[in-house]
Amino acid sequence: MRLLYILIPIVLLFSCSISEEEQIYIEEISKLEQVLDSAAGHYFAIDTAQLFKAYERINQNLNQYNELDAIVDGNVITYAALQKTFKRFISEHSLIIDEISYSKNQLHAFKKDIKNNKLSVDQIERYYDEEREAVGVLIHKLSFNAQNINHQLASFSQLNDSVEIIIKRIESSKK
Repeated sequence: MRLLYILIPIVLLFSCSISEEEQIYIEEISKLEQVLDSAAGHYFAIDTAQLFKAYERINQNLNQYNELDAIVDGNVITYAALQKTFKRFISEHSLIIDEISYSKNQLHAFKKDIKNNKLSVDQIERYYDEEREAVGVLIHKLSFNAQNINHQLASFSQLNDSVEIIIKRIESSKK
């Protein structure tokens, strides 16, 4: 009976082992997960509280411009373009978070399937190529959006004071 207690774990250990090629894919998937986590970290580092405040402030100020029939100059055109960028980001924000979560879940499930010997080597190779491409596209999207929004937030910081000064001047001249 004791021999059974020793043999069963050994048999289970060898029957659940994965090939060297499968282990390589597991390691490559882990690398993809790390790169995705890094890109997601940059994306999540975006100051969304500042973004939402900036977006609301832009909307308020542009409404005042429209109400006051102000003459639009280069700063205001740029300022209005910020509104469009922020609006797009805000509308896509939850979708991108869902994409990050979905991609992480796909990678985790892929590794699990390999470890549980549910896939042939051909399937592993094909699925790995698909996942690597999908993660690459997502990483590019995250990096682009993070850089773009951070640049736009910097532009907002530079432009907002001058826009508000113009609004105050117009309001005071109407009194």
